[in-house]
Amino acid sequence: MYIDKISKQYKGQVHTQYLLRSSKREGKKIIKTTILNLTSLGKETCEAMIYALKHKRSLARLIEKINRSILFNQPFLFKHPLHQR
Repeated sequence: MYIDKISKQYKGQVHTQYLLRSSKREGKKIIKTTILNLTSLGKETCEAMIYALKHKRSLARLIEKINRSILFNQPFLFKHPLHQR
């Protein structure tokens, strides 16, 4: 399963849909099946879900660090790898 972001232009406006989908191969074709339309959850929520799925290993390590800092009563400083200078 994956989240598919689809943008379409209609009458000068861009409309974006977020769909939870699965795909399977039948012969030489790939068949996509929409399981759920996530658009009503909002752009921020859908983008966060896409980010979480792409970085699930990193998020597991982040959660582990947060839990350790809570356990040992230490402040947790998060430095996002994409926003470091």
